[in-house]
Amino acid sequence: MPSLSHYQSAIFDAHFNDYSADAIKLIVPYGLSGSQRLNIYRNNTFITLTEALSTTYPVINKLVGDDFFNFMAQEFINKNPPVQGPLFEYGQGFANFLNHFKPVASLPYIADIAYLEWAINFAYHASDAVPLKVQDLSPFADNEIGKLRLEIHPTCRIVTSEFPIDQIWHGNQPGGKLDDIDLSHFADILIIRPEQTVEVNTINSGYVCFLKSLILGQNIEEAFTVASALNPQLDPAKSITDLLAMGAFAAIKIE
Repeated sequence: MPSLSHYQSAIFDAHFNDYSADAIKLIVPYGLSGSQRLNIYRNNTFITLTEALSTTYPVINKLVGDDFFNFMAQEFINKNPPVQGPLFEYGQGFANFLNHFKPVASLPYIADIAYLEWAINFAYHASDAVPLKVQDLSPFADNEIGKLRLEIHPTCRIVTSEFPIDQIWHGNQPGGKLDDIDLSHFADILIIRPEQTVEVNTINSGYVCFLKSLILGQNIEEAFTVASALNPQLDPAKSITDLLAMGAFAAIKIE
């Protein structure tokens, strides 16, 4: 008698590799042939996974239209079958797939939009944490603040692009407007869910450098030294205030 793993492998192959001969032999027809039953299961699987991708990548869907999105999704699913986990975890590699998908070569920014939407999906499902407020720094003297290490909020993600994907994303939200967009502009974006709603914030490159330095474990003073080399006009006090207002930090670590 075939083992459970044999059944599972046969059905998986029938869904994603078209090697259905073994699976058909394992199915009792009951009015429909094994092949017909497998086609029903396979269609339902692809519909479910396509809907999951559409939920995670709504702007991509809007940009290319339903029919073309369904075509892209089927190509992606064929090459990237789900392994495990809930449906919201499916589709992490979609941006990389789009980077190499020739039919969308005329939309050079589309993969970066996908990176942005995956970051939004991550932020939505990440662990909750109470964000730091400006007043949380008030117990420290000015000469002490530079030595503090700040823990980045667990929902925080940074996306950078050589295209204005922030404008494209905002313009494709309900009530958004897409005016003429200059594709020569770049974008630095902080995605975060400080409370219940995911926020997509356009930030400057100095803030990106500062945050990345903090993620690497540098203290505030060290991080600003690195960020100031990139952006000499960076104001430390304003930068901290702005990022605290966005909810970018979750805890203070004292050396």
